[in-house]
Amino acid sequence: MDKIKIVHVGLGGWGGNWATHVLPTHPDVEVVGWVEILGDRRKSFAARLGAVEERFHEKLESALVAGPVDAVTIAVPIALHEPLARQALEAGKHVVVEKPFTATMAEAKGLVELARRKGLTLAVSQLRLSVAEAMVAATVNGAAALALAAKVGQIAPGFSADLALFDAGDVRELPYWYGDNRCVATFVGGKPCYARDLAVT
Repeated sequence: MDKIKIVHVGLGGWGGNWATHVLPTHPDVEVVGWVEILGDRRKSFAARLGAVEERFHEKLESALVAGPVDAVTIAVPIALHEPLARQALEAGKHVVVEKPFTATMAEAKGLVELARRKGLTLAVSQLRLSVAEAMVAATVNGAAALALAAKVGQIAPGFSADLALFDAGDVRELPYWYGDNRCVATFVGGKPCYARDLAVT
């Protein structure tokens, strides 16, 4: 099987992590170009990745015409997700966009329709957490769902980290329930302070 030729957009923050730890480890991927608006960051990542600077571009359009490209990965601030994904789709490239997908539902629907019309794959990347990371995320999200985030849910000075029981099949799914109260019961200092469907508050 030929490798999927990818242009990666965004080298700051999480985009830099994609460039150094995600894409290089996939056996079926060949990164053929990187896009980053900041020149010093392009130069720095060229050195870090051992790649020639000519493969680093300021704009997506120049990366798309520099050679064969199958897909584009996008990890930039959310305001740029829709225009960059649209540009890649219009150029006939498959797209993976970092979450959150777009700033508005209208933008999301427009991209989905464009990908459908063009027969292209459009995907939004998902969390990949260890069990420990999932437990921390679930604890913080649970505290927020109970409106207790100012005083519980973190292991830090001045916070309480007690016990919360969640309605979930696997601990790793808890971060995906953000905004939905999956907490069945919460105990603080050994006493119940919340129980779903019961008069315990």
